[in-house]
Amino acid sequence: MKTYLKTANTVLIVDEYPLFRKSLAFLLGKISGYKVIDEAESGSEGLKKAMKHKPDLIIMDISLPDMSGIHFINRLKDSGINSRIIIVSLYSDAVYVSEAFKYGVSGYFSKLSDLGLLVNDLKVLKRAEFQASGLTGGL
Repeated sequence: MKTYLKTANTVLIVDEYPLFRKSLAFLLGKISGYKVIDEAESGSEGLKKAMKHKPDLIIMDISLPDMSGIHFINRLKDSGINSRIIIVSLYSDAVYVSEAFKYGVSGYFSKLSDLGLLVNDLKVLKRAEFQASGLTGGL
């Protein structure tokens, strides 16, 4: 019996702004090991797509048109989906950040910062996954 190692983490992007979603998808397309499988512009659409695809990673805004990011995270957990979540938001107040980490997000980035920071962190995360699996190789 052959065992296959999954080489790409699947990503769902949830943000109300199409230009931001497309830009982020383009950047992620440049990182080996990540594949954007879908996008959503609202929390309810994001939840439906998360249930359909069960992505490894969800990159989302903390403020969605129809619900808060915290509500989205709670509903996602209630559905049994264990995707990692990274928040990318205009809101960088300590209250938002600490609340998000309290609910288990893996990272929080400001949209006002250089998205290259997010890209670099995702490269490091993927490299760590490869090393933990005993594989080697560049990203």
